[in-house]
Amino acid sequence: MSQINITLNYQEALDLFSKDRNEAFAILIQKTLNAVLSAESEEQGRVSNRRRVTPITSNTNSTNWVEG
Repeated sequence: MSQINITLNYQEALDLFSKDRNEAFAILIQKTLNAVLSAESEEQGRVSNRRRVTPITSNTNSTNWVEG
């Protein structure tokens, strides 16, 4: 199971309390989904950086591809 921490500054909290319940809930859900998508995007970027393919040329003038 994952844990998500959402940080609201003082003004954001006041803004949420000034809205009706449905609108405040929608804003919190939007912040949550944006945080999840951002985290997944960062993770995907780290994975793709690790999976680069590099050519290695041997003495026989053939090229082998190594993942790494």
